[in-house]
Amino acid sequence: MSLGPTDGRGTTVEPNPMYSRQYPSEGFSLEERDRRWGLVRTHMDAAGIDILVVPDESNSRYLTQMAYDVGPTIIPLEGEVTALSNQGRVGSAALTWVRDVRRRNRRWGEGIIERLRELDANGKIVGVVGLDGIMRRPDGDLNYATFIAMREVFQHTRWVGTSGLMQEARYRKSIEEIAFMTRAAVATDAGLRAIAGSARQGVTDRELWGQLVLGMMRAGGDPPRFAHLGATPTDDIRGFPVQPVGRVIGRGEILFNEVGGRYGGYEAQGAQPIAVGPIPSDWGDAWKVHVEAWERTWDVLRPGFTLGEIIDAARLAGSGRIRVRQTLHGQGLGDDMPLITSSSTVRNRMPGRRLEEGVCFVLKPYAEWSDANGLKELNWGDTVVITKDGARRLGTRPHELIIID
Repeated sequence: MSLGPTDGRGTTVEPNPMYSRQYPSEGFSLEERDRRWGLVRTHMDAAGIDILVVPDESNSRYLTQMAYDVGPTIIPLEGEVTALSNQGRVGSAALTWVRDVRRRNRRWGEGIIERLRELDANGKIVGVVGLDGIMRRPDGDLNYATFIAMREVFQHTRWVGTSGLMQEARYRKSIEEIAFMTRAAVATDAGLRAIAGSARQGVTDRELWGQLVLGMMRAGGDPPRFAHLGATPTDDIRGFPVQPVGRVIGRGEILFNEVGGRYGGYEAQGAQPIAVGPIPSDWGDAWKVHVEAWERTWDVLRPGFTLGEIIDAARLAGSGRIRVRQTLHGQGLGDDMPLITSSSTVRNRMPGRRLEEGVCFVLKPYAEWSDANGLKELNWGDTVVITKDGARRLGTRPHELIIID
């Protein structure tokens, strides 16, 4: 591991010796590393890219297994992969994959430029993740100051956006990745079951949130990065909260949630509606439509079918005034493709894209209807993986609308 970040003025700052020993972190095999690096380099070669700069956490972790203090990764078409870290607290697994881990005290631009100089980047084609937009980051998310600094130093370099390149590399999950996501789904289920076991009239949403996190952690999951939870009366759901606000759950309310359990950085989302007290008849009708949409979708979740066909399959389940909106989005280390939501673009929906073995996403079709109090919606969701024989759920919760009297 390289020592000696600077303070921004060129003065070497010795790292804290407390961080010289790595904490244990579960990781992947060297064969998995070689698969990922080989796949990314194949995409680089096809695009004519000499060096790839990966500043964001999700993609950097994919290439290095850094579990904490995650900074940018620089991967040349040939040669040593370099990982940048704050103080080097990257976890033991990262050091089994990457020999060149450099402590940079969060001065990422300085560290990237140092490595690009070593790789003689001037005059070469350098791909930068975040320079272009993708999925939930349509404008990109590359730090402006970092990019300007790189351009000033390497004035003859051609810079290209490569967010899409990394999306392609991560589209199909390996057997090892799916194993991690299955453990994430165990955490998701445990958290949702904990909510269901604690939900009742008089409990607060803050208490339910605490039970959710405790359930996931007890099941061996990582701390969650994504969790929506909020209660609302069934007669008018407009403006329901998605985070705890101190609301006391009352009879005649429904608890909405979307929860992303995590393991080893991998996320597997689920959704579990819970009603406190009896539900009106239109909610029961909507649930039946949702189930029909799920079953119609399930029939086309196999290699060769397109995402457009998956959207259409759910829509056909609409009945009377209850319509269906297909919703699914990629799961994994974060911002995985595709993205099919009410507000996603055609580019992100990828209607012509065909399913392949190893593709993972959360499936949660919505039943929607309107009455005098406005729009209402109801769904349930689980993360699925596409196999050669069709789809397989990663979670084990019953597919049900939970009603607590």
